Amino acid sequence: MYLRIPNRESIFLSLSLIIGMSVMYTGYFYGISDSSPNQSPGWIRTSLKVLSVTFFFVAFYSHFSVEGLLKNFLLKVPFIFIGFVTLLLAPLYGDLEMQAVNILFFLPLLAFNWEGDSSEIIFRRIWKVIIVICVVQIILDPILKFYTGFSFENLALIGGLGNANVFGYWLLAAAISSRIILRNAFLYYFFIICTIFTGSAVIMALAAAVFIVPIYNSIKRPRVSHLLRFSVLIIAAFSLAAAFSPEALYFENLFRSTEHALNKLSGLFAVLFSDGQGGSQSVTERMDYFLEGMSLLAEYPLSLILGHPNGRAIFTGDGWWLALLVTHGLIITLAFALSNILIILKGLKIRSPETLVCSILIIITCVILLTNRILDYWPAAFIYFMSVSFICNHSAPYQNIRKNLA
Repeated sequence: MYLRIPNRESIFLSLSLIIGMSVMYTGYFYGISDSSPNQSPGWIRTSLKVLSVTFFFVAFYSHFSVEGLLKNFLLKVPFIFIGFVTLLLAPLYGDLEMQAVNILFFLPLLAFNWEGDSSEIIFRRIWKVIIVICVVQIILDPILKFYTGFSFENLALIGGLGNANVFGYWLLAAAISSRIILRNAFLYYFFIICTIFTGSAVIMALAAAVFIVPIYNSIKRPRVSHLLRFSVLIIAAFSLAAAFSPEALYFENLFRSTEHALNKLSGLFAVLFSDGQGGSQSVTERMDYFLEGMSLLAEYPLSLILGHPNGRAIFTGDGWWLALLVTHGLIITLAFALSNILIILKGLKIRSPETLVCSILIIITCVILLTNRILDYWPAAFIYFMSVSFICNHSAPYQNIRKNLA
């Protein structure tokens, strides 16, 4: 039986996600560049973030509860501890470190109670809205680049999220949800293809990994309808690009972001197998960041346990796991890793489509965190904490568990 979400919930959910996923569009009014991704005033972005979170709470205020927070509470302790320390030390952060507070907007999701007959409906509704917004933003991206002239040098696909890694993360999440929850192969292929144009090396690598199994199944059971729809999609995408900017079809422009990602990967291989010769700037900066973190731990050995070497409020950069280790110490880092592992296993054990999606997204997030501090970037932490919350705060009916495990 299909239960319709009340109109209030639907309206405020849509407003929340539209605003939340469009905050970085403000950059088109004030300017964007590789050196300054968004030059809009901080108070505007913060106001939009608060408004987005407020609308989400208004939509689902009855689902937030102490009961929800206390479910599997021990698994949530590392997240709560990290959030508390982040809030406590935020006044000491520098301008480039303030992004870490973005995680605080989404920690309340740990108190979202997913019990009840409508929980799966709400979860699916959220993803349907996200998928629609992602499609619209993919279409808008080349149009805005053409009419405003603003873009990164590599012409990365960034949507309204302002960052190629973050938008690629959302597109990959939308692809997985389309495949498993909506069972829509067309949308799945569409989002997978679009991740290529974000220019994010880690997203491209993960998209390739996610792509392997469906390709294998398609080879075993090929469907002409899938091939036809895929062909129509490619033709439509190229036609749209040609309509707004004929120059976009030039090979060096169309695949500039892809070339950027491949240069990163070749740079990584150069560092790993050629004594660091010929590594890309991105890889070199990550190596410098890693060596700086290791140097701090060596200089202040006690920080390996307690974190905060020499009283440093936060250490952050391209690699969240290292940032976690240096900032909070080994105990919290291991606790965070263990919580993620147990939550993933719990989701896989239930084996509903929703928990399967959540487990995959948590795995993907943990992989991205090896090379990126993606949870610091708005609004990536929404996907992560919603996934954690759904698995921790939701129990599938016993008969469904038996059916899924059969």
